[in-house]
Parts: sequence; structure tokens; C-alpha cells
Amino acid sequence: MDKKRHKLVDAGKLGSIELENWREYPDHYTACLWPSNLPSKPSDYGIKSFHGRTHPEIIFVALDRYTQGDALVWDPMAGSGTTFDVCSYMGIDCIASDLMPIREEIIQADAALWRPEHLVDLVIYHPPYLDIIEWEGDGSLAVGDVKQYVEMNWDCVDNIYKAMVPGSVLVSILGQVYKGKTVIPLDSLLYPLFSSYFRLLGRVMRPFGETKGGKVAKGNKNRNLWKYRHLKSGLWFIDMDVVCFWQKPLKEVDDG
Repeated sequence: MDKKRHKLVDAGKLGSIELENWREYPDHYTACLWPSNLPSKPSDYGIKSFHGRTHPEIIFVALDRYTQGDALVWDPMAGSGTTFDVCSYMGIDCIASDLMPIREEIIQADAALWRPEHLVDLVIYHPPYLDIIEWEGDGSLAVGDVKQYVEMNWDCVDNIYKAMVPGSVLVSILGQVYKGKTVIPLDSLLYPLFSSYFRLLGRVMRPFGETKGGKVAKGNKNRNLWKYRHLKSGLWFIDMDVVCFWQKPLKEVDDG
């Protein structure tokens, strides 16, 4: 396979941040570890009852840093509609699609097959975390087999890549799952996939907070579920989402 070098545009020129006033953006973290007390919270946008909502602060920062006023954003796994709501709040056009939409604003479409009519300027990619919740329908990424999960994500990313403006950014949001007494870091699992298409701009760790109760905790709703699992199985776990910012090259040049 020929090696490729990516010709890139400076990603700092994609957004709407006024660099001469850079001190006026205290909430725009450029460090890789974000605090837990962010300005917005998941319950502010999207459907509150939806399990696994995207944190809106990720979307706010991505929009400011990598889009301008006439941008078109695509969330191909829109879930509760958080991306759509944040974009609406900021006055930015957004196409939200999902295999099993739960809102009328969300188009029913398979991310591996369908893409918007026009190229998009930013993609928010937040797939299911293996099979940690129950889903129905053919083509869902919520599968228990790791190899199948990778292959299905590959199909989706390949299709999404073709829908993106050259030089634009994809934001991947992935976490770790506890399966079969093993911790599976989904961001590391899919890193070869993303790096084969994109240039990595940065990797952010964002605490997702406490997960309580459930069958494993045997009905004790005050027990921290992940801590219980750590102690029970002798495992270590990073209780954070991993948010990666990936840039599509302007073009690929064969090195021969």
C-alpha cells in the first residue's frame, strides 16, 4: 500500500474565534484534561431521558473553533438531538440523522450508507459503546462482537469521510466499556481507523461523572457502579470520555 502524505490547512483558521481577543475565551480549553464543572450540562440540550447523551460543551467548543457562520454540521448518530439543539442555539445549520430517530428533526438514515446532499464542515461522531444498552434494528453499531464493531465503524467513517469538506474536522466521542471482566478502550480500538483517514488535532479527556445503581450494585442506588466493578474485578478504569478532533486533508499525495 502506498504511503500518503496529507496536505493540510491550518485548523485554527476554520473557526470563528478572534485571536486578537483570545483572552476572552476562558471556557475554551486547549488542555487535554477538562474539568468536570463545565459551563453547560447534558440535561440542557437533547432529550433528558436518552441514555448516553453527548455533553453539549464538546459541541460548543467544536463549533467555535472549527466552523464559521455559514457552516453545515452533520451528526450521523444524533441520538437525543444534542448536536441539533446546540447548533440551533448558535444559529448554525445542522443535519441530524440516526438509524432509529426519536425526534422529528432527525432523519432516519444509516451512517454507513447515507450522506447529505451537500458537503459538511463539521461532523460529530458519537457511536454506541458496543452493546452497553439495548438497541433494535439491522445495521446498529450496538453489537457485542468487537471485530464486528470495528468493521461497522469502518463502514460508517468511510462513508462520512466522503461527505466532508477537505480540511474540515470530525469530532469522535468514545469511552471505555466493561465487558467480560475486561476493560475495552474504544478510542484505542478505533484509533487505527481514524488515523488512516485523518490527522489528529488533539485528544481530550472529559469526566463523565458517577454511574449509580443497576443490577450489578444489587439495588443499592447510592453505590458507585464503576467503583464497585473496579474493586470486584481488580480492574482500573478511566471514568472519562475520550474526545478526539480529526482533520480531513485537503488532498492526499502518493509518496510512491
